[in-house]
Amino acid sequence: MTEYRKTFKGCFMYPDQEMRDWLEENEVTIHSPWIDGGMYGGRLFHYSSPKLTGGEVRIGTGYDSQHGFKSRELSHLDARLDKFWTGGKYHDGQEYYRQKEGQDD
Repeated sequence: MTEYRKTFKGCFMYPDQEMRDWLEENEVTIHSPWIDGGMYGGRLFHYSSPKLTGGEVRIGTGYDSQHGFKSRELSHLDARLDKFWTGGKYHDGQEYYRQKEGQDD
């Protein structure tokens, strides 16, 4: 697996040019732009990349302050998404996004 660690100021909803270029160059797919990661502005997001994660969905981290500061970080140390809760039940994280991608075709 490729070692990487990239921190961006901002968020995926409104990426700056540096973020857009890096995500495109590394073929990163953001599956969920942010999930509440708990108190005090912590954020989580699901992403994958054939170049960086070998296609596995990972859990990235971020922060949204009350004063407008936002950041997102992707790292080779991010945990693999094994299962998560949505729609009233647990889903296999890897299979869930593979099925969703297949529906978009």
